[in-house]
Amino acid sequence: MAALKWEHVSPSCQELLISEALPIGMTESQSTKNYRSTRFPCGPRLSRLLRDQRDLTGGDRAAPVFPGVEGGRMHYQNFQRRHWRPLVKKLAEEGAIAFYLSQYHARHTWITGALASGMSVQDVSYLARVSTAVIYAHYAGRSRSIIVPEF
Repeated sequence: MAALKWEHVSPSCQELLISEALPIGMTESQSTKNYRSTRFPCGPRLSRLLRDQRDLTGGDRAAPVFPGVEGGRMHYQNFQRRHWRPLVKKLAEEGAIAFYLSQYHARHTWITGALASGMSVQDVSYLARVSTAVIYAHYAGRSRSIIVPEF
C-alpha cells in the first residue's frame, strides 16, 4: 500500500499493477518479495475508492496513491498506530468483528474471502502471489458453515 503510486493504477481505476514494495524502515521502493509483478483487477468498490482518492490527491502519476499526512510516502507504523488500530478495535468493541487483528492479517482475510466467494484457487494464487500448495495448506481450511448440496 505504501509503494503504490498513481503510475501503477490504470486511468479507469479498473486495474492495479503491483510491482514494488516499500518495507518498513526503507526509504526507496524495491522489487516485490518474489520479484514478480501482478495485474490486480479492481472491483467496483475498490475502483470507486481509487477514483475518490485521485480526486483528493490530484493523481500525479509519480505521487503515492495513499500519501502520508505531510505528503510523500505514508509511514506504515504511523498509519497502524493512528488509524488502523483505533478503527479496528472500535469495530471489535461494537461487535462488528470478532476481535482485533493487525493490518498484516488483511491479506489472510482477503485470500480466505476470495476462496469463500468462489474464486478458483489458481486465480487467488496468482493474485496473492503464493503457490496453490500454500493456499491449500494455510487458507483453504474447513468452512465454518458446511452446507451439503442436494444431488
